[in-house]
Amino acid sequence: MEPRCAHHPLLNHLSEPERLALGACVAERTIKAGEALWDEGDDANFAALVISGRIELLKKTEFGGRRFVVGLFSSGSIVGEEALSKGNEKRPERAEVTEDCTFMVLEPKGIKNLADSNPAAAITVLSLLLQVSTRRLSHAYERLASIF
Repeated sequence: MEPRCAHHPLLNHLSEPERLALGACVAERTIKAGEALWDEGDDANFAALVISGRIELLKKTEFGGRRFVVGLFSSGSIVGEEALSKGNEKRPERAEVTEDCTFMVLEPKGIKNLADSNPAAAITVLSLLLQVSTRRLSHAYERLASIF
């Protein structure tokens, strides 16, 4: 059976053996709208590769516990990837499902298992994650520059 990760746009660059190796290192989950993947302050211990649905990242403000949206993610996105590079860190924001969501859970131990079983796949996945993070940081700089 073909793993769901075979259809995630972020993973198009993986070969069939690499997708199979990654498929053995992820778990699929579904969460209903209104539920949270994690809350601000929770342990950062997995990334979510979104297959379907929609997720908002929300950050608390200093104004009566209100939150503002810092990110919107849907099918083909990855969210929480910082968990794969940090050790024992806490989530800086809440991830709330706004539309029923199916996603693949990728934990740091999954990356290690992938590196052990298929180093080429692990390098490709980590390279793709670095590209995503680099793009997001670049867009954040552009947004900040537009404010000033």
